Amino acid sequence: MFVRIANKNDINKWLEMRFNLWPHCSKDEHLKEINECLNNFLNYPVFVVEKNNDIIGFVEASIHDHAPGCHTTPIGFIEGWYVEPNYRNSGIGKKLIEAVEKWSLSKGFSEVASDAELDNSISILAHQKMGYKIVGKTEEEVKFLKEINLKEVFCNKKITNVQYKQRQCAYGVIFNNENKIALVKLTKGHYMPGGGMESLENYQECVKRELLEEIGYDCDVYDFICKSKEYFYSPHTSDFRVSEGYFYNVVLKEKVIEPIEKNHELVWADLDIAINNLVPLFQKEALKYFKNELYLINK
Repeated sequence: MFVRIANKNDINKWLEMRFNLWPHCSKDEHLKEINECLNNFLNYPVFVVEKNNDIIGFVEASIHDHAPGCHTTPIGFIEGWYVEPNYRNSGIGKKLIEAVEKWSLSKGFSEVASDAELDNSISILAHQKMGYKIVGKTEEEVKFLKEINLKEVFCNKKITNVQYKQRQCAYGVIFNNENKIALVKLTKGHYMPGGGMESLENYQECVKRELLEEIGYDCDVYDFICKSKEYFYSPHTSDFRVSEGYFYNVVLKEKVIEPIEKNHELVWADLDIAINNLVPLFQKEALKYFKNELYLINK
């Protein structure tokens, strides 16, 4: 049993499995899409599993500019994933997804996205077992995303046998015309502009909402910089927590409202001073990475 790229000799069995996966499509529609994949396998790869000269599963992939929850562009996308019923729960599906992830890495992508029909509990569970996180839902579909090569610049050690409450956050790295960086000053210290995610909003939406609430500014959120993670004990809530922050280049636009969150003051500081003054360790480390790896190059 092995995984390989599909070829024209696989069309009949591939077509049969496609009908099982997408029964609403006509034969002509299936054949049209199969030929499109075969004629452009660099951008629409199809991997099959062969066993004893028979094809028992396939996965189709493509390139998307964007998907819900993604930080980078472009990304790999799983268009379709199927394993014959008699061979499920044997690791074949995992091998197919791993092939897509390896292809995505070879293209320089950092994330892979996928989706499943809302009532397809088997597919939803299979995605989650492969490390795909639910990042959105519609009336018909569940949206998934997996990070395969995002730059993580810091992660301290966690205590074993301790249950941590996770908080995913998004922050903006913002400079003004005087080359000073934006911080938010609270009574307990300085923080990066941004904060924790709400519901199923994506990270860019989180940054925009947080900046409106904290400092009253509209903004444009651009490219992803890095992620940084910190495990810690919170005296305020008397529990263990892990903050996972995602950092983006952001440009402020105009001030549109008075800040909703009180005692949040927008201040500007030199980069070194900002790094020194930040309270959260994971924010310090993200800004250090920005300074050492990106800031001096772009300056």
